[in-house]
Amino acid sequence: GGVDSLYTLWRNRRNIPLSHPGAIKDIVFVHGLDMGGTLAGGFKEENFDAVAAQFTHFAEKTGVNIILASTNLRHLDSNAECWLEEFQGAAMSAVAHTLSGSLSDILIASSQDIPDLTPFGSHPLIEPHCSSFHVRIHHDGERTSRADKVKAISAWPEAMEILRVCFDGGADQLNCGRCDKCVRTMLELLCAGNLAKA
Repeated sequence: GGVDSLYTLWRNRRNIPLSHPGAIKDIVFVHGLDMGGTLAGGFKEENFDAVAAQFTHFAEKTGVNIILASTNLRHLDSNAECWLEEFQGAAMSAVAHTLSGSLSDILIASSQDIPDLTPFGSHPLIEPHCSSFHVRIHHDGERTSRADKVKAISAWPEAMEILRVCFDGGADQLNCGRCDKCVRTMLELLCAGNLAKA
């Protein structure tokens, strides 16, 4: 439900017919990565259930199947910097491999664009190397800036209903509206001329 993953779905829908094998057919929402993934934060089941219900409704409206998954991988290290800089790509790839009996290709949405690539736990040079004979993992969207991604999805009403960029939102609201990520996204929506739609 973040900017990057919604943009990946938006771009796929606009460039690939639904009947094509490359069309996205499933989306994966994982409990335990960015939501309820730390020892201190607990699992926050009510938050996950509320967001999952909204995402399920979004999936029905957009014609994709939603796969709800749960993991305790973040218990390896609850330090946020370690997660972001070291192993988020590997963790998402591990989740992809648990689905290898059902899915053949997984797209992991890029957090950074090529001009701004830095050492990071999710990277276009990392995820493809996590592929196996059974599942191919692709890093997607690294050619598009975050501002351009926000502009693209801001014109998609279904995406605006579920856009979730915040780690501090709760069961009653997807985003807190005050943290750095919320403010940055609101500024990008304002630049796109679509803040009122959020």
